[in-house]
Amino acid sequence: MAITMASLSDGKHADPELALAVDEMILDYQLYVTITKVIEEFEGRRDGEDVDLSLQLVDSFLPDFKARYKAEQCSSHIKLRLQLLQFATVFMRRYEGREIGTPSPAALQKLRSTRRHHADSWMDRAKAADGSLPAHFDLFSHSVFNSPAPIDFDLVQNRQREALIARGLPEQQADFHYGGDACVSLLDTLPSFMALSASAVHGTDLSIGVSLWMNLAAEYISKAVIEQYQVFASQGPQPLKEAFAWGYIDLRQEPWDRDEETVKINELFYGDGKKSIPEWERIRDSHLQALIPPHGVPLDRHLDELSEWFTVADLEGDIIGFLRGLLTLHPKPILMQLEEGQLDEMTVEETEAFKKTVGI
Repeated sequence: MAITMASLSDGKHADPELALAVDEMILDYQLYVTITKVIEEFEGRRDGEDVDLSLQLVDSFLPDFKARYKAEQCSSHIKLRLQLLQFATVFMRRYEGREIGTPSPAALQKLRSTRRHHADSWMDRAKAADGSLPAHFDLFSHSVFNSPAPIDFDLVQNRQREALIARGLPEQQADFHYGGDACVSLLDTLPSFMALSASAVHGTDLSIGVSLWMNLAAEYISKAVIEQYQVFASQGPQPLKEAFAWGYIDLRQEPWDRDEETVKINELFYGDGKKSIPEWERIRDSHLQALIPPHGVPLDRHLDELSEWFTVADLEGDIIGFLRGLLTLHPKPILMQLEEGQLDEMTVEETEAFKKTVGI
């Protein structure tokens, strides 16, 4: 059975609740299909132009949907899948700089400014009453980051080229440079990963604050730092500060941006007594310590060794598993179930009656 979107959204539903339900069915279907295609493209199983078309369909439907309905009317699983698509697209298309689905230069600069502001604000709130930072943050002042060796740009370019070859992509494109200022880095995507994780559990009985997720988050942070130094040729402690500024903060302290997303992310790390989950602090701090090279070992060589132990491909595989898990956190879209012939928890007869109700 083929579902025709035009037949569902022709405006004949006078009942506002039914109209919202139908539009959500359409959007949910588009999101699910497009998320799946973005992942398959990254895995080399889907053509990029096909993905572009699906992304354009979502982009064309969303403005009308947002104009018709208030944000609070939208179902939580629709919001989650929209956030999932946004993260997956930026994360998985960052090597190529495709026009569709990746931030504009202006949007990317705004994202980086917001990321730096978050890190600075978080560091201020993490200070003890005497103004001192937690013990592990003294690593930010380590000499390997504050008195770095000169950058070997030939080596940086080799790493950029090797990363593209590993992805089966052509070497640097004329209008896009992996590792360049217009390229999305792992560090750029880190806040979106945290926000997506927080949205997945907010208001539910699910718990994502377990060792598996915390280790994934810490590995993400570590690889973001390594990529920043080795591929984006960053220097100084700023990438460390921006990457590791995650943990519970007492939001009653001011100043702080207490928007809904900040509150959700903060709750991810909440332990007893208004402190971070101890296990998160242990895992986070051990990954920070691991980035410091042994005495006498150059930072560049140390990061190379860490990269061989846990590769970017390893992280990307784990992220794909994470995204597929979130995609199936809620049932398949109703329209997809209808294509398959029967709705969950309905008989065939009940499914046919439902189709007549919504005008399919």
